[in-house]
Amino acid sequence: FLPVPEGNRGSPVDHALSEQMTSYWTNFARTGNPNGPGLPVWPQFNPETAPVMTFSDTTAPGLLPNREGIALILRLTEQAAAR
Repeated sequence: FLPVPEGNRGSPVDHALSEQMTSYWTNFARTGNPNGPGLPVWPQFNPETAPVMTFSDTTAPGLLPNREGIALILRLTEQAAAR
């Protein structure tokens, strides 16, 4: 980890988010599943609904934003690669 400059230690919200993300990563590394006690449930990915986890002041599952735009970029990339 990089040293944190003096006077910039983050807010309580930053620390809570850091703890939450650390728990998700640790759970995933141990079990292959990020979910655990006290954490909002991170839904399993489904290509039909494209659930994602949003990390902010509150952590919650949501839907992948701008799916149409992402699909367009993927199609264009595939077309360019095929040339």
